[in-house]
Amino acid sequence: MKKYFFVVIAILYASALYSDWWVSTDWSASTAYDTIVNLNGKRQPGNLILDAPDIWNWDYMCSLQGALAIHDLLRISTGEIFAATGDSGYVYKSENNGLDWIKAGSPFWARRFNDLMLIDTTNYAGGVNRSGNGKIYYTHDCGTTWSYDGSIPAITKEVFSLGKCAGNVLAGKGITGADIFISYDNGQTFVLKQGFSDIAFRTFCAVDPSTIVGGTGPNKGYIVRSSDCGESWIKVDSLSEDIIDMKKDSNGVLLCCTKGGEIYKSINGGTIWDSTANPVDVIELSSLLASLNGSIFIGGRASGGIGVIYRSLDGGTSWERSADIVVGKCIQSV
Repeated sequence: MKKYFFVVIAILYASALYSDWWVSTDWSASTAYDTIVNLNGKRQPGNLILDAPDIWNWDYMCSLQGALAIHDLLRISTGEIFAATGDSGYVYKSENNGLDWIKAGSPFWARRFNDLMLIDTTNYAGGVNRSGNGKIYYTHDCGTTWSYDGSIPAITKEVFSLGKCAGNVLAGKGITGADIFISYDNGQTFVLKQGFSDIAFRTFCAVDPSTIVGGTGPNKGYIVRSSDCGESWIKVDSLSEDIIDMKKDSNGVLLCCTKGGEIYKSINGGTIWDSTANPVDVIELSSLLASLNGSIFIGGRASGGIGVIYRSLDGGTSWERSADIVVGKCIQSV
């Protein structure tokens, strides 16, 4: 999650008026269906039948009180769902598959959360506090109490992405540079490992137990790679585009999408990237979901300003488009 900056003001403004900020979480697939939750403060889709011809059924659900935007969702193994919100300073929690929501504690002086992550039994939330400084909060008790790191310098204006590798916590920050921080003590303290000359570090994606790749935006679009769990990084490509999201599919293929509607993939662990077919009428892409059954979903906006979801069943060679989901908005995440 990992998608803001110059367009964020317009999107947040639209969100405040219409509550149309879409996010999602990955859900474990069964033999029958994959349930994908997309919330914009108002909406949740129904069950997504992966082997059925009609996969686009969306139902109104609820609105999280005080949340102008929902930036990320995380479902943990015990069944709880956490929602990272924007400009409310809260993480919300549901214990009944999204039917009801409560505030998960009160992270101190938090303003906005951009990304959620789970390592073992610890939940992490990256964002910015009310003083405009990037912060990473963490909880060991399912959101009842929160602590935060005190080591990321104040110049770090916002934490946009979180990653993990061999127990290390990775944080990608932005606005004053696309820098990578690493924590060896479960998020209590962080040290700067490497920086890149772009605006923000947008996303991380684990390749194997010791290898992780990531992307920057919105100007240079660097794809960077580490083979030692984040200790050192090299540039492997420069797409000159705004890299929004990266995922690894069930076949081990890495995919990334750019805000401008381009899709790239790597079949060799992220060292070489090639463009794939793009959805026919796409004008903006925002996020990826690689399902366990091999399907790939991408949220975005089609011509005419229509928020839609695209699906590929053949590794990105061809794409089909959902019915119109929302007018004048982009599906921010799937």
